[in-house]
Amino acid sequence: MNDDDWVVLGQVGKLFGVKGWVKVRAFTEERGAILQHRHFRGEKNGVLSKLEIDTFRVQPNGLVVKFKDFDDPESAADIVGATLSIQAKELPTLEDDEFYWHQLIGLRIRNLQSEDLGVLEKILQTGANDVIVVKPDDCSLDDRERLIPWVKGEVIKSIDVEKGELLVSWLSDYLE
Repeated sequence: MNDDDWVVLGQVGKLFGVKGWVKVRAFTEERGAILQHRHFRGEKNGVLSKLEIDTFRVQPNGLVVKFKDFDDPESAADIVGATLSIQAKELPTLEDDEFYWHQLIGLRIRNLQSEDLGVLEKILQTGANDVIVVKPDDCSLDDRERLIPWVKGEVIKSIDVEKGELLVSWLSDYLE
C-alpha cells in the first residue's frame, strides 16, 4: 500500500432539506463507521474536490451530512453522486488474519487442484455469508463467472495479499 491508495467509503446521495444537507450512502460494514472520518476526497465525473463534514445526523433510514461550504441546495447539488474516499493509510490497523475488501479485489483465485478460476471482482453481502464474484480472464481455466461463498476455513483456505492469491476449496466444475 502506498500514499496514493484511496479507498471509497461512501457516496453522496440526494439533497436533504434547504440548508445544503445531503444523504450519504455508506459502503462501510457498519453504516456509522464512515463518520469516524471528517475529511474526504470527493470525486464526481473525474473532478476531485476536498470535502469536510461540518455536522451530521444518523437517522433510522440513513445518514444525512452537512459538508462545510455547502450551505444551500444549489451548491450541494454539485456534489450529489460524488464518491467519498480516504487514503488507505487512514484506515484502522487490522489483525494479521483480517483484511479490508479493497485488499482482496483483484486477487487470483485458485482451487486446491491448482486450477486458476479467475480474479476476485467484487464481494456481495448476502446475509448468511458474503459471496465472492470470480471473473474469468485470459489466465483462468475457462470463461465461467463463479459465485463462491466466503466461508473461512471450509471454502476459503488461505489469503496471500502479497502474492496476490486466494486459495479456495472449490471444484472448477461445481454446479455444471
